Amino acid sequence: MGGKKEGRTVVVTLDKSPESEYALRWVLKHLVRGRLTKERPATDGKLVKPVGDTVVLLHSRPVQQMNVSTSGKVFVSKELRELMENLNVQEEDATEKILSDAIKLCNDYHVNATTLVEAGDPRNVICDAVKNLHADVLVMGSHSYSNVQRSFLGSVSDYCAHNSNCTILIVKKPMQG
Repeated sequence: MGGKKEGRTVVVTLDKSPESEYALRWVLKHLVRGRLTKERPATDGKLVKPVGDTVVLLHSRPVQQMNVSTSGKVFVSKELRELMENLNVQEEDATEKILSDAIKLCNDYHVNATTLVEAGDPRNVICDAVKNLHADVLVMGSHSYSNVQRSFLGSVSDYCAHNSNCTILIVKKPMQG
């Protein structure tokens, strides 16, 4: 193709937090251009096709890991296997809810949206997705961790700010009260 890209690709990370939902709402209100509903004349008299930005709703799922003995054999009880299967089903259900709510919100704003779900460490999933999608902007919600929490948990947004190859917008939810 080699043609000029129409609209921007904006990756918005989503998790179960109110901060990520707030970031998506902020992006839809203030950053992305919704799709035009009909063709309109351009300055040169040609028609401009309906196009807008595309929002990629990115969710990183945790990887269920099992410790393997030094012999390489894994012995898993039936109860543990059932527990892990239940956790996977719950995670899939939660992911489906997060993404379906986000798609509905994007449709309300007439914004093109797609979803992407990848398993792995969120830092790597996000940076890889931004690179592979040739994203113009990465948007993340700020969880407002304290310095102590951040030192133990690490900051996904900080990691992405230093390791992504596009503009990053970290949206902070206003304090209430």
